[in-house]
Amino acid sequence: MNKRYLSNMLIIILFFCSTLDAQCRRGETLRISNGIETKEVD
Repeated sequence: MNKRYLSNMLIIILFFCSTLDAQCRRGETLRISNGIETKEVD
């Protein structure tokens, strides 16, 4: 029971971290493209 609970928690944490990492990467690319756009405008 306890081992199963721990493995489930590990899977949830890994899934959460991977989605968070993907969101951070998407935000970085958006920030980079926005920076390029503002530079072009200036």
